[in-house]
Amino acid sequence: MSLEGAPIYTRFMRLTNEQWQRSVQDILGLDVAPDAVQGFERPVAGTTDFANNEHVLGVTNALWESYQLASEQAAQLVTGSSQRLTSLYSGTDAMGFIRMLGRRAFRRPLTDQEVQSYAALFTLGEAGSGSGTSFAKGAALVIQAMLQSPYFLYRTELGDDGAALNGYEVASKLSFWILGTTPSDALLDAAEAGQLDTPEGAVQLATQMLEQC
Repeated sequence: MSLEGAPIYTRFMRLTNEQWQRSVQDILGLDVAPDAVQGFERPVAGTTDFANNEHVLGVTNALWESYQLASEQAAQLVTGSSQRLTSLYSGTDAMGFIRMLGRRAFRRPLTDQEVQSYAALFTLGEAGSGSGTSFAKGAALVIQAMLQSPYFLYRTELGDDGAALNGYEVASKLSFWILGTTPSDALLDAAEAGQLDTPEGAVQLATQMLEQC
């Protein structure tokens, strides 16, 4: 095997199909995946042996349409059942729902501007047609939008060149590498508490995740 060449490094890595599916199920607490994930484009045969190869993780028009459909189906799976929606979020306040879901989907807290943008979208959804409570309709539109956001679809590392990753970026990197899915609430809590700001803290939490495998 030849080891010649230089590794590729990107700050904007698209989730693999498997990572998308597992993340959506974990974020929304779903025991089944949206049917549309079966139609996600896969790497062209012969291009690479690895589904996480950065060369093949682009987004075509067809894949984008599949993301849109899968996001709509995921939102319906959650908001079409009062039990599932309550399990995801037991309150009825839009801001609380947006902050909770956004932190899970974007793997970091939302900015104030993002909260306001999604709050406007929630209000738009509340006034929409269809069955379901106003809260369910608002939540559905927010779920659809967040699952199509680049901040969900891509794992980002956007600090200054050469700077250490922040705690949320470390949490995301470790979780996707080791577990193949988005960081848990507990791991995001650890990032918020600064437990991933040191190599020792990262090693300790990585060891715990490896024990789950």
